[in-house]
Amino acid sequence: MPRRTGNIARVSNSGNDVGMSRTIPTPDALFQAAQQPAMWLRCAKRLRDAAELILTDQRPREVAYFRAVDDASNAAAALLATSGSSTTVEVEAEAPNYLPAQLLYALAIQNALKGLIVLRSPKLADPRKFNKSIANHDLLKLAQLANIALYDQEAPLLRALSQITMWAGRYPVALSANEYVTQEHPMGINPMGLLDWGSQHPFMRNCFDRLAQTLLAELPKPPVSKDVVVALKPDTH
Repeated sequence: MPRRTGNIARVSNSGNDVGMSRTIPTPDALFQAAQQPAMWLRCAKRLRDAAELILTDQRPREVAYFRAVDDASNAAAALLATSGSSTTVEVEAEAPNYLPAQLLYALAIQNALKGLIVLRSPKLADPRKFNKSIANHDLLKLAQLANIALYDQEAPLLRALSQITMWAGRYPVALSANEYVTQEHPMGINPMGLLDWGSQHPFMRNCFDRLAQTLLAELPKPPVSKDVVVALKPDTH
């Protein structure tokens, strides 16, 4: 929400022309303007930037963690060979905490896709209520609505990121057993494994960049990158 002092307001203006009108805009006009494609793009980039901060912070843990996993695996195999019974060995290193960054990237991609949907179907930007057809976290469905042709590696990536958005990046368990225990994951889904413990990050970045660049290229005018302060003419009536 803008911070207002009298008829002066500070607004996040990324293509939001309503903020530049001569009188105070109506709630419907403000709500519809907030759905402009440029606003979705700006939000997408902010989420991506925050995700990259986390990835940069956590990446140094990778080498030590995977070495510790190898050591624990070898120790468990040796114990199994000598004892003949199931055993567990603790991994003596902390795993990189990539899930929050993956969640932010999933939301960034979601914003880019919704910006493309609204750009290509402007009537979906309803002035009263957010359109139900795009009010979901299924990135594959959103890509279809945006008429985006996916590369081979992008479909499984978006499927995994959708799971991270819906539950794996936020909660310890899915909404149902069928979602949590699958044929591919008979012991339950390990959220860190959805993007193969970080090995899918280059594809994730490339997917976001492609969508954001596509959205930027199709905008009718370059988005405003900075906030503005608007002085609104007093209503004398």
